[in-house]
Amino acid sequence: MTDINEIVALNVRKQLKLAGKKQGELVAVLKEPKRNILRMLSGAQEIPLCVLSKISNFCNTSLDVFYVEPKQVPAVHKAFMGQISSPKGKESYEMIQKLSDMYLFHNQYQTSEFTNLINKHWNE
Repeated sequence: MTDINEIVALNVRKQLKLAGKKQGELVAVLKEPKRNILRMLSGAQEIPLCVLSKISNFCNTSLDVFYVEPKQVPAVHKAFMGQISSPKGKESYEMIQKLSDMYLFHNQYQTSEFTNLINKHWNE
């Protein structure tokens, strides 16, 4: 699921790329620790409004562009840091992946709009 921090971080990275700016230049302008900037640009940490204002000045854009929800949400990355050697373990891992995919698919349709549509259809 994508939260507002990830959306803002994605838009900041996009604006940096459009402006031809590098993350190192941004770190120098913001005068913040590099790890904090990297956490903000990954969506793991909220970007304060004062920092967003400095970023918008750096990229010559308005603050509004950082809050635009993308049309297509980036794909979910799956990471498994290990090795599965047994056939039963591989089978279990595949089943977990399928369950995860099903959960993400169905979670997408659990919005209030979809729920209201279903309730309206069943109440008729």
